[in-house]
Amino acid sequence: MFIPAGGYLLNTVEFGAGSDTFVAHGGWVGSWELWQQPFQLMQERWRCIGYDHRGSGASTAVPDSITPDALVDDLFTVLDSFHVERCVLAGDRSAC
Repeated sequence: MFIPAGGYLLNTVEFGAGSDTFVAHGGWVGSWELWQQPFQLMQERWRCIGYDHRGSGASTAVPDSITPDALVDDLFTVLDSFHVERCVLAGDRSAC
């Protein structure tokens, strides 16, 4: 599912239906797909949400729009779109 954020589209996915929520992104240049295998293992007990931050994976953006503040805004857009009030947040730094 694509979510509008700051004039761009963020690619998002959701797996599982557990009572706790785990939100992950693929790091600086990766995509949520880095989390696909962990999500498959976790989805019976966790609600798993993944997204590609702007300019990575299938999310859209021009390079000048990728700033630390914009990335934080995008995270909160994803959390709000999925009605997440509390979660475990993870990122992958292997792509750094």
